[in-house]
Amino acid sequence: MPSALVPRGATSETIDVLQPGQSRTFRVQAQANQPGQYTNSAMVSGRGIETQQAAHTFTVVRSGVDVRMRAPEQQFVFSPAAFDMIVRNTGDTTLTDVQLVQNVPAGAEIRDAGAGRVTGRSIAWNIPTLLPGEEKLYSVTLSASAPGSMSSSAEVRTARGLTSNADASTRFIAAPGLKSTIIDDADPVRVGDTVTYVIEVTNQGQFEATSIRGEIQLSSELQFIEARGPLNFSFDGNVVRFSDLNIQPRRTIRIEVRARAVQSGVGRATFRYSSEFLREPVTAQESTFIY
Repeated sequence: MPSALVPRGATSETIDVLQPGQSRTFRVQAQANQPGQYTNSAMVSGRGIETQQAAHTFTVVRSGVDVRMRAPEQQFVFSPAAFDMIVRNTGDTTLTDVQLVQNVPAGAEIRDAGAGRVTGRSIAWNIPTLLPGEEKLYSVTLSASAPGSMSSSAEVRTARGLTSNADASTRFIAAPGLKSTIIDDADPVRVGDTVTYVIEVTNQGQFEATSIRGEIQLSSELQFIEARGPLNFSFDGNVVRFSDLNIQPRRTIRIEVRARAVQSGVGRATFRYSSEFLREPVTAQESTFIY
């Protein structure tokens, strides 16, 4: 027996008496470790007879199925997110009656079931045949009505009991409407006097604005003195930075930056902020005439 075959039982048998015209069947079960073409041989010998041999060549094939799942890493609340499932025949045989089932998490809205059969929180498809190496794509569109992480799973099962599982997640983030202003409390000012820049950021939306980070940069005509507000600041010369700012809906955060006028001209305070829900930083600027 080839080394790639593992016998499941005895591979030899003794026949005490075999009458003329009589035959005996000897069955050996084996499991193949890997696909390929093999030749198995059998031999019979005994007293008073010539040794006889026979061989048979056969091919071992492998059946396999795989499902992969993908989804966008991040999406806005109420916006559609596509959850794709790719089913692939990874074996050498044609698969029949393949069942694909996607589990939809609680809180998700099914925007498009992708021609699947919806039953409760599950969507199912039947694949009558799947040829070796063939793959099929199925896509479902989901959305969320609240911020948070949404995870969906899928299972594929063949008529012979082969299975594969996969999952994918999308983090739904809020899309708050932020409004920002920056004004000075005096204009113009003399060299040596102080000026305070008041910055207000208001969350006009219905969801909490999270992970806001920003900075206030003063031009060379100004010298930073102090910053006040309900958050932790870091300082680097004329630059004031903050991070991890969260603003509840309909709330306003107030920041005050006090500076001294040290050179005549036009002093400028530039406020920039960004967050995970902003594709580009937002910039606001206030100018103060210094004489």
